[in-house]
Amino acid sequence: MSERSVTGYLPTQTERQQAVEISQQASTLVLITREGQDAPEEERFDVPRRHAEALLDACAARIGFERTRLDAAGRMVQLTKILSSQPVDVVDVEFAEGEDAARFWPPAWFGPEVTDDAAWTDRAIAMEGQPNKPAPQANDAALNAILDDLEGIGPLQRFGGGREPMERRPAQPERTQPERGQAAERAQAAERAQAAERAQAAERAQAQQAAERPAEPPPRERGAGRDPRAGNVVAAPFVSRAAEA
Repeated sequence: MSERSVTGYLPTQTERQQAVEISQQASTLVLITREGQDAPEEERFDVPRRHAEALLDACAARIGFERTRLDAAGRMVQLTKILSSQPVDVVDVEFAEGEDAARFWPPAWFGPEVTDDAAWTDRAIAMEGQPNKPAPQANDAALNAILDDLEGIGPLQRFGGGREPMERRPAQPERTQPERGQAAERAQAAERAQAAERAQAAERAQAQQAAERPAEPPPRERGAGRDPRAGNVVAAPFVSRAAEA
């Protein structure tokens, strides 16, 4: 579900930025403070909507957004349409705490990275407008890539876990159709290997159970000419009377 909001930026002070955000659900005053080379600290305060609207009228610049959060194969991404004179879409990717964002391989439907480009910050776009840079063009490879991510077989499924502030990532070389076929073959080979391993484990378990089962005593043999009443004494052989005569 998409949500629209508008953000207004008050005149900048030395090391502090002030903004007011009004969305369908809340109205917020945002204070951003930076000390030296440290990372900026952001504080957010809920304010009455009529106060937020009054502050918005006093802002030096404002900008609108339409944001859509999307779970693509366990990876949360946010699609943001910047509602300026020349609308543009950006993608924000969330990374878990301690996760190496540099290892992330973005899909073909991502454009160039603008994470560290000051011209692409929300405040800069509101104050100075959209940077004069060519927008990436849609193609079949990008469409296939986004469908893969929605189905859970694309690059976005590589990482999981918790969530952290989002970063914008660049596009990478397209995945070709032969590579897609090789990936399917590797998956099938892995499934066959797992099935063989399960069968071997079952055989080993059966062999172990057979080894642990106590051996049965051999059947007792009854010796010929043995008198069961005489213990180990051998009985005299039987001789017929005809033979004696």
